[in-house]
Amino acid sequence: MLDAVDQFTKGTKAIMHQVALLRAEVSSLRKANEALSKRRRAKRHTYKKGDHLLYKMYRIYWTRRLWINKLCRKRGRVVAV
Repeated sequence: MLDAVDQFTKGTKAIMHQVALLRAEVSSLRKANEALSKRRRAKRHTYKKGDHLLYKMYRIYWTRRLWINKLCRKRGRVVAV
C-alpha cells in the first residue's frame, strides 16, 4: 500500500515538474510572439505612414504589370513576371 502511495507521489511530482517547464516555455513563446507582432505592426504602420505618392505609384505599377501578364497569357505569349 505504501509503495502505491510512493509511486503516486513520484508520478505527481514528475507531472508537476513538467507543468512548470511547459508554463515557462509558454511564457517565453508568448513574449516572442508579442515582440514579433509588434515588429510586424511597426513595419505595416511605417509603410502606411511613408510617402503616399510612392505607395500609389507602386500599386499602379504592379496592377499594370499583372494586367499585362494576364493579357499576354490569354494571347499565348510567355512573359517573365
